[in-house]
Amino acid sequence: MRFLTLFFIIRQRKNGFIFLILLMFGYMVCGSAIAQPLRRLQDKGAYGKPNIILFVADNFTYGDLELVLNNRSNFPNLNKLITNGLFFSRFYSVDTDSKQSRACLLTGVHPLKKPLLSSGNLNPEFKTLPQMLKESGYRTGILGKWALGGNPIGFDEWFGYLTDEEAQNQYPQYLWRNDKKWEFTANQSGKKIESAQGWFIKTTTNFLRIYREYPFFLYLPSNLPGKSTNQTENLSGLNDNQFRKFETENRRKLLQSIDEYIGKIFEYLEAYKILDTSVILFTSIPSENIQASETTQLKEFIRKQLNISTIAYWQGNLKAETNSSLFYSCDIASTLLELADSKSGTNCFSQPLFSKQKINPRDILLLRLELPEINYLILSETVAGISSPNLADCKFFSLEQNNKKNLSDQLLKELRNKANDVLKCLTNVKTSRD
Repeated sequence: MRFLTLFFIIRQRKNGFIFLILLMFGYMVCGSAIAQPLRRLQDKGAYGKPNIILFVADNFTYGDLELVLNNRSNFPNLNKLITNGLFFSRFYSVDTDSKQSRACLLTGVHPLKKPLLSSGNLNPEFKTLPQMLKESGYRTGILGKWALGGNPIGFDEWFGYLTDEEAQNQYPQYLWRNDKKWEFTANQSGKKIESAQGWFIKTTTNFLRIYREYPFFLYLPSNLPGKSTNQTENLSGLNDNQFRKFETENRRKLLQSIDEYIGKIFEYLEAYKILDTSVILFTSIPSENIQASETTQLKEFIRKQLNISTIAYWQGNLKAETNSSLFYSCDIASTLLELADSKSGTNCFSQPLFSKQKINPRDILLLRLELPEINYLILSETVAGISSPNLADCKFFSLEQNNKKNLSDQLLKELRNKANDVLKCLTNVKTSRD
């Protein structure tokens, strides 16, 4: 406005030389004022705040990981993440329920503190991760599956599915873009022309182009690979061998779609020269609850369903190695808040996956289960315990292959004491977000 005012005042003058000189001066002054906010935002990135990309697969199991590792040439980008990233071999979902897991992931709050209301909406008492990162100067976007009731909270840009039901369709008739329906005319009448995955890749690369000068947080909750069987196909005529062959081939195609997505992210981060200032976190959410009442079944359930593949990639900043310490879903928020130098509080039982500060490894986890007569699982390095709703009268068993039937009284006493300490921490201590 100052520039336009100056222009019209000078324009009334007859002396063209004076007009030119003053016009150039006005441009320099006003141009500097316009450019200044951009420089300040760029300085934030220069002072140690990396871009953050959180890719959350839907039900990416250890079976999927084995399929990728056994066919590396078919999954070059996932292989790049695994081979060159920091792999967490003992990372667990905090909850068997997918909505609860998402809520814990986006708030850093343990299920005991109820980050998700019975209505299926996020508890307004807790800030979401994007809200906290925005306070630290980040631009935020979600492209994918929300599934936490209402509209996404804390994001500057959002595009995708709002519900689990919508996310079952890979070729939707519409998606949501910032409160409005985005119609797919090519997919009307059940046609499968435009895939949601293709649009997520387009909008992701567009987000990176627009916000590459800023510190940004990009949340990519995929609806792939999803459940183990393709519910849209008629498989009734297949025998067991044909079904397994079909399921493996279908799973391979879904994982290759994820691999393509990851490849595009790498491609554009490199093209915009921000790969070394961007952290990529790859993790997963369980998509369905599995009943397991017997101890032997529960052990398999822990290994195959609760233990989820999580990888951190940050070129030049994180070593390519395996970390076998105990971590769980709520630790994602602690990690990202520390990266952003955020002043927001975190759950008293959570800790960063990697840190500038030296952190003592955690020796116990408390996970929530929805299984018959089991509400919580207390997990240590070699021992697990199942408990009643009030966490009393825990029963412990060994996770080691050479199953120790008789655990020492001293070990049981230590485990119960640690479990009680964790419970007190989660139920009595208020965080700065409460």
